[in-house]
Amino acid sequence: RDLATRPMDALALSYASPDLPARIAERTGGRPNLIAIACAELLGDLPPGERVIGADPVEAALTGTAMRSALAGWGKLSGRKAERSNRLDRIIVYATVGDGEFRQDALQRRLHQMGAPFAAEEIEQALVRLDLAYVIVRGGDGGYRYRVPLFVDMLREQDLDLALSQEVQAASLER
Repeated sequence: RDLATRPMDALALSYASPDLPARIAERTGGRPNLIAIACAELLGDLPPGERVIGADPVEAALTGTAMRSALAGWGKLSGRKAERSNRLDRIIVYATVGDGEFRQDALQRRLHQMGAPFAAEEIEQALVRLDLAYVIVRGGDGGYRYRVPLFVDMLREQDLDLALSQEVQAASLER
């Protein structure tokens, strides 16, 4: 929240509602880079002489092109040369992002039923990668959840079943 308010305070800008900085923090999962992108967009789109930031500009900053671009690189966490790992990361996300929260054992069963050619150890390593990349977080109960609501919303715009099916098929052909 401070990342969304302190720079604005320094520029003598304020939000129309005290809930708006909290919304920015919540929707970005508190990721400083995403908060900075939202604030840069707000400043760039602020009409000359305007000192109060309203709800519509905040929503536009959170759903705009700059934010979508920042969130778009998630599918290649392991670099270009590690396509098998990248594919497994995408498979896990497509298989679980619609659920909100998921467990590793249920994920392993689902991927096995789909014929995805990945060992349990590979799936565990992918979950660690996704956690380190701040995509998911493991809770105290062992369940995983997604950290950035904007990321979840962006992915839910896709046909996740089709994306999952295509990735599993491609992984099977690469065996």
